[in-house]
Amino acid sequence: MRSIIVLLFIFFIAVLNANAQSETKSDSWEDNYSEAQLALENAEYSKAFEKAIAAERLLKKWNPEVALVKIHALHNLTQSNDYVDSTLNNSLLFEVDRYIKFNRGEKENQQGIFQLNAALKALPIYIKGNSAKTEEMYGEAMQYYFKAAEMGISNAMLQIGRLYSEGLGVDQNAKQGFKWFLKAAENGNSDAMFIVGIWYSRGIGIETDTSEGLRWFRRAAEKGNGSAMANLGIAYLMGRGTAVNYNEALKWSLLASNNGEVGAYHNLGVLYANGLGVDRDYTKAIEWYEKAAAEGFADSMINLGNIYSRGGPGVTEDQSVAMNWYLEAAEQGKAVAMHNIASMYVKGLGVSVDYCEGLTWYKKSAALGEDKSMHAVGYIYSDGKAGRRNYKKARNWFLQAAEKGNADSMVNMGVLHVEGNGVKKNYIVALEWFQKAAEMGNIKGMLYLANLYEKGGKGVRKDKDLADQWRQKAENLKNVKS
Repeated sequence: MRSIIVLLFIFFIAVLNANAQSETKSDSWEDNYSEAQLALENAEYSKAFEKAIAAERLLKKWNPEVALVKIHALHNLTQSNDYVDSTLNNSLLFEVDRYIKFNRGEKENQQGIFQLNAALKALPIYIKGNSAKTEEMYGEAMQYYFKAAEMGISNAMLQIGRLYSEGLGVDQNAKQGFKWFLKAAENGNSDAMFIVGIWYSRGIGIETDTSEGLRWFRRAAEKGNGSAMANLGIAYLMGRGTAVNYNEALKWSLLASNNGEVGAYHNLGVLYANGLGVDRDYTKAIEWYEKAAAEGFADSMINLGNIYSRGGPGVTEDQSVAMNWYLEAAEQGKAVAMHNIASMYVKGLGVSVDYCEGLTWYKKSAALGEDKSMHAVGYIYSDGKAGRRNYKKARNWFLQAAEKGNADSMVNMGVLHVEGNGVKKNYIVALEWFQKAAEMGNIKGMLYLANLYEKGGKGVRKDKDLADQWRQKAENLKNVKS
């Protein structure tokens, strides 16, 4: 009751202030109501609520249509927070209670609002989920959301989709989740449009369709959804669901950056660093990457490390700065950053050469599935850089990397079998590994394969024509790369 009184006091103060300003304004209540509806459609919920308040002030009486705009706006504002905002929840409950009190004619709509009221009262418990009754509360919230969804409230549809997709209060069901996200999207909910775009793009709950995903991103972006704008930028940058178009990537990334989308800051860094759709400008790239990194975006930290480790126009090479950026990204569990740190220790970039420390970082990266690090660990063991040579350990690491598609490790597996290091000599097995690497476009694999066919023996048929063919392929590839 006390919070309601406080809210009423704030509301009446707002009305008095608005009345004081009304002498200089000639807006009609209809104009404000229309602007409130338009703002609601454009997902400008704060503006929608303010305009609805202005309409109610000018009308000088309670109006069910205006009240519904306020309720919808507040409901959307409560859903846009990742935490329980008691002020917003209480404001919404206050408006809902007023609606139930004053709306005597629309019995069906009144019942719907009553159900929404119950849903919102359950919402704080549903969000916190901090008791043994969590699942029960999710189930209860689901029922309330169903009632609210029947009223056409898109955020209720969105919440139903989330409960189904995450299996909260119901059995997890991606198809049902997608169905409700799609309903919310078709009812104009930009957050749902964005989710539908993601699900189409990744094939979640529906067959993958990147073109359809792009269409939903565009619909959401046109309603002001920053995340959708950022994803449009990525789609045009990478050619997902559309042809690569760096100008469009730049346009949407800039629009998303104006909405504070961290991913868009990173995209702009990529565009400027590589001169895509803009002149290459490392200084601007660094500015955008640093903006994203300040928000904790680890990929931007890695790219900053890469720029400083190489240097370039307008940027002085600084291995210490590079190391610091890699370390920050590594703290977030980025395997690539750990690999780069290891390489700096192995090569002595900004630090003293230390193969043991490098090995430690390579193993950390490898544990996260980085095949280049697995290959590097194998190389250190085979070369004895961090102690005595250990071909058996080297073979195990090369095999892990090769099984993940690392062509260099495939070549090394072949070499081990040719020389009999850590394994029994076996030219046939060696041939298989060289062949796999060669077919992946690995020049060393092609040359080793040519040598093996030229010499033959030990189960491998001598074939000079094949040897010449693979040498020629290797030479052609060298020329293309140069």
